[in-house]
Amino acid sequence: MNNLPRGMAPPSTRTVPFQNGVILIGRHLGALGILWTVLLIILWAGVMTALVLLIIRFLRSSRETRIEQTPPAPTSATNQPAEPAPRSEGLRILDERYARGELGQDEYVERRKDLTSS
Repeated sequence: MNNLPRGMAPPSTRTVPFQNGVILIGRHLGALGILWTVLLIILWAGVMTALVLLIIRFLRSSRETRIEQTPPAPTSATNQPAEPAPRSEGLRILDERYARGELGQDEYVERRKDLTSS
């Protein structure tokens, strides 16, 4: 016989309230132990998800801040489009008159040469 006090069950059938945070019944998890384990897994998954989302948000905001603070890179003269020369008021009027049909092509070309040959 075993030497247990009267009313005491052997270790394989005895319920241990908490052992390393898990409820044990004998050597196996009971219903509460399984529930406790599932809840802990859900809790830790939530904590890890929150941490990952915070890290992603931090990285995105720091990248956006860095982009806003970065001055534009200087471009070489060959990459820049040529700016049109400022047009004189006379050329603008001449173009408008030609567009309205007040001037013929020969007269338009001759007056344009006069205005641009200064």
